[in-house]
Amino acid sequence: MVLALAGIASFDLGPPLALNDSYIYSWSVAHLTAGVIYPRQTALALPQLLIGWIVAVPFGHDQRALRASQLILIVAGAWAAQRIARRLGAGAAWSHLSPAVLVTSPIFFNVAVSFMSDVAYVALLLLACNAGVAWAEGNGGRAGFAAWATLATLQRVPGIGVIAALAIALIVRSRQSGRPLTRSDWLWLGASAAGSSLAIVVPTVVGTSAGANLVDRLNHFQTDALLTPFVHLPLLAGYLLLPLAGGLLIRWNTRAYVMAATGAALLVLALGFVTWLPGNIWTFVGPAPTLPGGKSAPVPLTVQVVIVGLAAITFWLLWVASSADWIKPVAPDPRLLFLVLTAGLQLVLLLPNTVTFYDRYYLPVVAPLIPMICALAQTRGRPGAAWFATAACAALLVLSLVYQQDYQSWQSSRDQAARLAFLCAAPSRVNAGYEANAVYTEVPTYEATGRSLPARLVGRDVTVFGPANPALWLEFAGPDDKRPGVAYASVAPGKIVINGAICPAAEPKS
Repeated sequence: MVLALAGIASFDLGPPLALNDSYIYSWSVAHLTAGVIYPRQTALALPQLLIGWIVAVPFGHDQRALRASQLILIVAGAWAAQRIARRLGAGAAWSHLSPAVLVTSPIFFNVAVSFMSDVAYVALLLLACNAGVAWAEGNGGRAGFAAWATLATLQRVPGIGVIAALAIALIVRSRQSGRPLTRSDWLWLGASAAGSSLAIVVPTVVGTSAGANLVDRLNHFQTDALLTPFVHLPLLAGYLLLPLAGGLLIRWNTRAYVMAATGAALLVLALGFVTWLPGNIWTFVGPAPTLPGGKSAPVPLTVQVVIVGLAAITFWLLWVASSADWIKPVAPDPRLLFLVLTAGLQLVLLLPNTVTFYDRYYLPVVAPLIPMICALAQTRGRPGAAWFATAACAALLVLSLVYQQDYQSWQSSRDQAARLAFLCAAPSRVNAGYEANAVYTEVPTYEATGRSLPARLVGRDVTVFGPANPALWLEFAGPDDKRPGVAYASVAPGKIVINGAICPAAEPKS
């Protein structure tokens, strides 16, 4: 866990570039006191923006300081995951594995080394879950729950689901104990709901924009894509829970064998269509489409296929074959019921997001379940399950480090190549790939015109695909490619080359 946090901190201090969608939130921080959130914003993210603003002020809103500010919430969320597992009965080993399983995952790690809103939301959600578990097991944590639930909703709208989950769990507790909810319980639940409801409208009240892109997505709701999250669920949830594959003991019987055979058939089917995990953040080229051309993977395809297979098996073992071991302890325990309901509501609240769907969206779905599985593994795990989880976390951390080093290496070279191309053509005539197009074309256009609308409202998405007929464009290429460009070093070295009209600025000096 300490090594994972050190790795995140190290990469935070890497190139001062916008990574993934960081440019949106970075712009918002720099203009926070002006009362305007970047129009392409799809999450409120105000707690994250405020923390980033406070941390980055002495550094002139440097991108590295903004990324480092995320560590505050990451550490707080890790503490909450450890405390939840401890409250549920996990011993020292399993309670420390609870945050380690989450933080060492390449999906979490990749987003943690950016200034995107995902890990901040997961942290606030876990803090709310910790307070909710304390409330469900006694009378503590009520004020803390109201505060964290409000902040989670202020960070991202689905945070409001944690209140409904706790209300149901408390009602179940009252029926089990024969003691109805007290007036104080109802008052604090009401305060939590009021605070979260206010959090949703705060951006409008203070004059900020919650995002034209969000409105656009709701206006383009696709009923035929409603099941998209469930299609990706087995692989992504299994991948995030991979170290916990040995966490619950499977009792092999006819039912388990039938389910295992079904799972194996589905796995073969999945491997026929998916060579890496669904989504675009975890892939070795980052958010796609990024650049055309060939990009060598830092990890062999065989390793990726094996991970996909293990992810599907893990999902099947933990979510299906172990269903009896899940139902027995969850049904009578309001604390476990609260965590399961929180995870389920996070998944349900993803359903309207049918326009695009990314692997990082599963983080808040799986995060509340990790401490619960760790606690159940304390008494129901296979022998050696904790050692397996530790080894798996270490292996995933190595994978995270490899992918992130490769990602930041080519990102830095791509930025240098883009600057060379801009010496020969205006940014609006260069396709430099997603983040570079955003930073050098979309943001300046918005600052000049005050408008930046989703592609479906204005036509071609120049930010993602670049201009229709660029004078120059960047491509991935091998390290020995003779075209002008900038090379990068990693376990899979390569070069970002410049194509199109002759660009003297990019030619090597003789």
